[in-house]
Order: sequence, then structure tokens, then C-alpha cells
Amino acid sequence: MKNFQGFVLISVLLITTIASVLAMNSIQESKLQERIGGNQQKELNARLKAEKGIFDSFAYIKSTYAAATVSSAPSAEDVKSHIESLFTDNDFIDVVITEQDRTYKLMSTGMYHGATAYLKAEILAKLPGEDIINNDAVVGCDGVVIKGSGHVDSFDSSLGAYNSEVTVDGVLKNNKNARATVSTLTDNKDINLSGSAPVWGNVKATGNFNMNGSSSVVGNISAKQNVTFASKAADSPFAYAVTGNVATGGNFDANTNTVTGNASVMGVASNTSQVGITDGERTGKVIYGENGSMSGEESTHAGEYEQDYSLAAPDIDVGECDVRDIASEVLNYQNFASNGDFLSNIPDGQAYEFTQNSAHIWDADTNQLETKNAVSVNVLGNSKKAHVFDNFTLNGRDMTIKGDKDVVIVVKGDFLLGSAGVTGTKQKGESADGTYSSHTAGGETYLVDDNNNRVDSEGYRITENDDYVTRAAAINVEEGSSLTLIVMGKMETKTGTQVQYVASTSDDPKPKSGSPLAIYSTYNSNDNPSGTEDEFEDLAVDIQSTDMAATVYAPKGHVAVKASGEFMGSVRGKTVLVSGDGGLHYDESLAGESRLPINSGPSLYTNVYYYYPEN
Repeated sequence: MKNFQGFVLISVLLITTIASVLAMNSIQESKLQERIGGNQQKELNARLKAEKGIFDSFAYIKSTYAAATVSSAPSAEDVKSHIESLFTDNDFIDVVITEQDRTYKLMSTGMYHGATAYLKAEILAKLPGEDIINNDAVVGCDGVVIKGSGHVDSFDSSLGAYNSEVTVDGVLKNNKNARATVSTLTDNKDINLSGSAPVWGNVKATGNFNMNGSSSVVGNISAKQNVTFASKAADSPFAYAVTGNVATGGNFDANTNTVTGNASVMGVASNTSQVGITDGERTGKVIYGENGSMSGEESTHAGEYEQDYSLAAPDIDVGECDVRDIASEVLNYQNFASNGDFLSNIPDGQAYEFTQNSAHIWDADTNQLETKNAVSVNVLGNSKKAHVFDNFTLNGRDMTIKGDKDVVIVVKGDFLLGSAGVTGTKQKGESADGTYSSHTAGGETYLVDDNNNRVDSEGYRITENDDYVTRAAAINVEEGSSLTLIVMGKMETKTGTQVQYVASTSDDPKPKSGSPLAIYSTYNSNDNPSGTEDEFEDLAVDIQSTDMAATVYAPKGHVAVKASGEFMGSVRGKTVLVSGDGGLHYDESLAGESRLPINSGPSLYTNVYYYYPEN
């Protein structure tokens, strides 16, 4: 037994040692797990602080721009400085402003007890109201009149010229579509369609919609109040008054005109026997609301009609006409340094040239072209180079826009694109006081001197023979370039003048994009005290027989597109008149186009991701 004495002690010591080792390993594992958990928590806290930097920045940008207008929008540098001041050296934001001026690229660094996390984001700041002004063909905020034999339709300039043959999804078709929306924006304002003036697209009236003559709508009609059709002309070239549906919050008098779709009427439906008829087949019906009814003899109505107690009036947007708030901003434009009046005194055969930074202008004193540099100004919510003039008159000469960039011209007074004599002997008209009176004959208005001799806008006599020839002015925009024209006075384009794209002379030309000309008129037209309901006086923009590709934004002024010109683009005005035998062709590629920064939401952020630098 003595040989086994101490065995129990040794066994206990051995077991105790093994248990101690296991306990120490368990403690070390617990410490390791605690450190891993602690590091993960630190990393998580660092990430949360980095995210907080991004979201605090986003919240600041969102609140700043949501409350701003174009004229009160903060500068990108102010936003950058304010965001960077929100954070300490241990938790900071690096802000980079892109060349778009309102796109902020952020890298947020979060630090927590030795852990560091980096989060990148790109935030695009926007102002209320952008990306919507070119989405409709015609917006007459306080009223639209379309009359004569003109028409409104659409095409896509990215596919080719208007009404040309283009290939879409492998199918050959004409580039002429029915996607031209005509609308009013102020509550209770009407749209009137008369003569033989079709609209190829939808019509949305915040008040009444009235149609007479042989007009038609190739699309849907919506009106918050009444829809009234006059008796259709017997020689109408259109088989249907409406190729689509009619929805009205008031009464509907179809006057037995044919409507291929349904008529949804909140009030009284009258003379609807041809509603829901296509080539003699039933394709729709009349639906009237809880308080609506069918008027007159049953034979005057469609074969199918029903009452729907859940029928609601059409939802038509009512909003602010001047979403860009240029009426407030232009108060500062009068302080811009100006080049004085621009006059068409360049010799025949030479052309004015404008680039973003400079312009070649004829100097009458030196008898040669002089270079005038653009000035840095803040226009339409952004810092731009601009050419500033008191008044701008381009008669009988060409002007070329070059340089693959947007050229900005600000005119404090009036802008005239007209004609002038270019050959033969010039003879001044006779005028005792140096002015000439307006005369109208044969539907044409022109100037005459004291002896009733016709004169041009510069006062030179226009004879009936070939010894004096007039020539219309043209603005030629090289592909890849564009012209933004801001006019504070009245704008007028005379018969025969043109605004068009031409081939670029650049060594590396950019493709053309959207409209070559964007017109912003800040002129405030008077109400129409002496004009008729379908004619407007005191025009802010008067486009006469001009072939023009442009967008027009004149929220405070009356706009007229008249006579036989072909206008390709979009128009927004206080009121809009389309008349004569020309056409207004909405360019579908303009939808959402925003040459200058005015946007439809307060802000938008994308591309948020964690980033780990190599070093």
C-alpha cells in the first residue's frame, strides 16, 4: 500500500491542472469573443456615425431646397460649407460639387474608439417644379385658343424630322404622332377649339372645353366643368369629333358628334346618339354620375348608357404657372452690365457669331467685327456666362450659335427677329417725325410712311419691282450647341424668319439634343381689355409665320403662334393662341428636358455604398 501512497494527491493535482488549463482557455476564448464583439460594435457605431453624416447632409439639402425658389436657391458652395461645418474632425464629411452645380458627391467618415468607416453617396438637389414645363405641347395657364386650319400634333426629333419616314422597333412609320397634350393650369380656365384645327393628343381643361367648326381631337378630353361640341361642319375631313374618351365634371352636349370611346358625365348628358360608335359598331357608352341625368328624347342618346353612383369628376392638376419663379429673379437682371443695343448693321454676306464666352459683333465706328466677351451672371438659379443687351434687333441677317455649349443671351428690353433690304437702292420713307404707322390690308399688317408707301422696320421703302429685295433673318444653331434667350420685354419674330439646327463646324461635334432654342420671357402682359375671347393683345411672344424649333416659357405673358409657320417644340404662357394654317408640332424628346436647373422634387439621393481606401 505504501507504493500507492500520494496517488490520489497526484491524480487530483493532474485533474486540477487540466481543469485550470481548460478554464484558462475558456477565459481566453471569452475574452477573444468579447474583443470581437466589441470591435464589431465599434465598427457598427462607426458605420452609424458615417450614415448619420450622409443622412444629416441629405436632411439639410432636402429642407433647404424644398423651401427655395429659383431666385432664392442657395449656392452650391454655401451648401458645401454648411454641411462640412456640421461635423468635427473625428466625424467629418468631404463634399465635392460636380459640374452640374447641384449634384453633391459626399464621403462621410465615422470614427468610434479606433474603428473607422467610410460611406459614399451622391445627392442631386432639386427645386419644386422642374422637369415638367416641357412635358405638354401647349400649356396656356389662363386659357388656350386653337383656331383656323392649323393643327397641334407631335413627333420625336431623336428619330428624325417631322412627318418623315422612320423605323421604330423594325417597323417603318411616319414620324407624326398623337402625343401632344393641350392644357390649362389655373383653376376654371377654358380651352376653345374652332375652325378646322385638330389636336392630335389629349386635352385637359381646368374649366370648360368648347369645340366647333370641323375641329377634332385624336385623343381624350377631360374638363373640370362643361364640355360642349357645336354642330360639326358637313365638309369636315375628320370622321370622328373625338377618337377617345370624354370626361367632364359638369355637363356634356355632344350635339350628335361621334365619339369613339366612353363619355363620363357628372352633370347632364345631351345629344349623345353617336357616343361610343366606331364605323357603326358599338365601342363605348355614356356613364353619368349620382347627380347626373340624360336630357331630351331617348333617341337622342347612345344605345348604351348607365348611372354610376361612384363616378368621380376627372382629376386635373391645378398649379402655379411660373414654377421657375423667374418673375422674382429678373428684378436683378437690370443690374447686369450691358453691351447696349444689338443692331443689324453688319454688311450683307457676313454673319454674327456667338459662343458661350464671346461674340463677334459689327462695330459701325471701325467697320469691322469686334469681339465682345460674355459676363458672369446668375440667371435662372445658376452662375452662367451671358451676353447682355438693352434691346436686340436682328433684321435680314444670320446669326450662328457655335461652340458645342449652351449660349445665354439676356435682353433687358425687346427682341425682334425680322427682315431687311439686302439689294438695290435704299430709299428712306417720308416721315415728318421719324416714325411710321401700322397698316392692315388683305389680312397682313405692315408699316407705311406719311405717303402710305410701305416701309420695312428700319424705315426703308419696299417697292413692287426687283430693285429692292428683303431678306428674313435666321438663327442657325450648330448641332451640339444651344441658345438660351431671356427676354424681359416683348419678343417678335416676323414672317419668313427661321431658327434651326445646322451642321457643326467643330472638329469633334457633339450630337444635337432637344431644342436648339429655349425662350424665357419675363414680360408681364396686361389682361385682355380690348381683345376678343379668341384674340390676345399685349403679346409677350409673337411668332409670325416663322419656322422655328424652340421651347417657350412665358408664364406672365400672352403667347401667339400665328400664320403659316411650322413650330416644333413646346409652349407655356399665361394664355396661348395657335392660329392660321401652320402647325405646332410637339417634340416628344423634350419631355423632362431641363437646360437650366429647375426640378420637380426637393432632392434625390442615389449610389450610397461603403468605401474602404487602399491606404
